[in-house]
Amino acid sequence: LCDTQHDEAHAAMLLESLASTKKGRVLQNGWRIDNNVLNLLPLMGKLADANRPGQAAGDIAQAAADFHVTLSSAICDWVDHVTRNDPQRGQIALTGGCFLNRQLSHGITKGLEALDIKALPLRDVPPGDGGIALGQAWLAGLVIKSGATQYVWRGDKFVA
Repeated sequence: LCDTQHDEAHAAMLLESLASTKKGRVLQNGWRIDNNVLNLLPLMGKLADANRPGQAAGDIAQAAADFHVTLSSAICDWVDHVTRNDPQRGQIALTGGCFLNRQLSHGITKGLEALDIKALPLRDVPPGDGGIALGQAWLAGLVIKSGATQYVWRGDKFVA
């Protein structure tokens, strides 16, 4: 899809565009969860098989669509796994540049809804670098407010 990437998200945008031409399906055994860590190596292996030289463009488009659907399902399964016993499991924020991808954002939102988890997409703050900068500014504000000269962030708590 992209031999030379001139912009950071160029390959990802090409993949998303190609995936939109096909209906994706969940690739069985496309992921594992080991010690609460999501392992996508099985998915990558399946996709490598689909992207052998000489494959038809339709096969590559199908692989791209399957990647998006399988990744969305894997992330939802992982969230379910790691939050199953969490009394505050009811909602999760979707952030990071990956959520600029409409297929991932939609698939994960729908998958979380099926688990009775509300996905909170970012609307007022961009999910990429702008959101990261805002989060860093917020943490710096906490440090300044506390009078600390450095900070450690553990889980959801600021520790001076």
